[in-house]
Amino acid sequence: MPAVPGPWPSPLAYVPSAGEFDAAGPLTLVVFLPLLGAFVLALGPRPVARVLTRVAVLWTVPGALFLLAAAWFGASGHSVAGVRWLERLPGGGGFVLSVWNLVPALLVGLTAPLALMVEEPRAKTRGRAAGLLALAATTQAAILASGPGVCVLGWLGGAWSLFVLLGEADAETQGARAHGSFVLHTLAASCVLAASLAPPLLPLLALAGAIRLGIPPFHGALARAYEILPTGAVLLMTVGFGATGLLAVHDGLAALAQRGNAATLAVGTVAALGAAWAGLYALPQDDLRRRLAGFLSAQGALWCALLALLEPAFARPAVGGWALVTFVASVSVIVGYARLWAFTRTGDLRAYGGLGHNALVRSTLLLVALASLLAAPFLGARGRGAMSLLALVRTAPLAGLAAALGGALGCLALGLAIYRTIRGRAPAPIPAPDLAGREWAFLFLFAVTLVFLSSLGPEIGGLGSVWPVFAAADAP
Repeated sequence: MPAVPGPWPSPLAYVPSAGEFDAAGPLTLVVFLPLLGAFVLALGPRPVARVLTRVAVLWTVPGALFLLAAAWFGASGHSVAGVRWLERLPGGGGFVLSVWNLVPALLVGLTAPLALMVEEPRAKTRGRAAGLLALAATTQAAILASGPGVCVLGWLGGAWSLFVLLGEADAETQGARAHGSFVLHTLAASCVLAASLAPPLLPLLALAGAIRLGIPPFHGALARAYEILPTGAVLLMTVGFGATGLLAVHDGLAALAQRGNAATLAVGTVAALGAAWAGLYALPQDDLRRRLAGFLSAQGALWCALLALLEPAFARPAVGGWALVTFVASVSVIVGYARLWAFTRTGDLRAYGGLGHNALVRSTLLLVALASLLAAPFLGARGRGAMSLLALVRTAPLAGLAAALGGALGCLALGLAIYRTIRGRAPAPIPAPDLAGREWAFLFLFAVTLVFLSSLGPEIGGLGSVWPVFAAADAP
């Protein structure tokens, strides 16, 4: 298969030979155990469906524990280059866990159990649990794939899982609003397939990533998906689709750069203007989920502008570290609101008010998560995110100011929503309780993960590639 262009230098570049791949083992279980659980839930006998649904989270726990152990080993101070787990699948293709994709895979692995336990507006069904397991497995396949074949299957499987989840319960009445997101993500998977077949089509990866990130003009579809999907699917989309979308944008822009600076300059300028548009789009939304989607759209467009307009060796770790901190903080915002969404079956801002009077700890979680989102450029990759934004303003003032404006407006939209929830005065305030036991456990894990991400150097905290083995082949 053709190699993904990689003009970035990296001291961690390494191309494993075919003989160095191990047989399918623990890394394969990260993907295939949840996938097996999805089939068991979908095809199991009806009398045991309720029990199977309640214990569906157990299919994701072994993979999460393995990834935690790998992260601990990689961050133990020996060498980040020591994190390399290579497994060849019996039917061809394989998985790679390395510095290129360790942290994104870990975040998805930790989010998957949370997605199956979080409070939902609708009663949990085995179909929804199976869809969440399939979405987690296919997203991990797209992140860990050593080559294009498995990566394409991961993207296609993610689109199919999204279709199943969009068709659940209330979404059945949404019609074209639900189908539009499925069609767009299927188009993204088709772009990845086309890029894997022909080197001239590698720039299509940028389009695939833009769809997954919800960058304008695809921001409306992302907002509709967030509004319709169950909370667990929103969690997985935020982390998994965001990470894989950034990897695809990075590779697509790298391929586009080989055709001339004018192309990347145009794409970067459009992305910067798109960030401003997405920020403006988020401000008037009355639905909390749509505001969150608008915030993430603005952030995604801002990151794409940085990748397109700055030197890859500088922008790549800066964007990677910034994005990873943002994803973790966004998950915390969703967890803080999950109990409210479960109570009201809606994310309408007008339904909330005065949360600070009856759920002080939950309000504190929302405020800390918002502060983490605002500080993400300074936390990720040891502050390179903020430095990259300043560099963009200096080198391309128009694009830099538009991108910064979009990021600021997105943060303002989400901040105002959180403020209104905590300090607002609704006619009938929601009696939301403070954090439950499992939410306390998440709060602890959230704090540890933020410290972990903030301590990472640019090498391990940065962006990887759609298929890391092929990307490493071109690195000097």
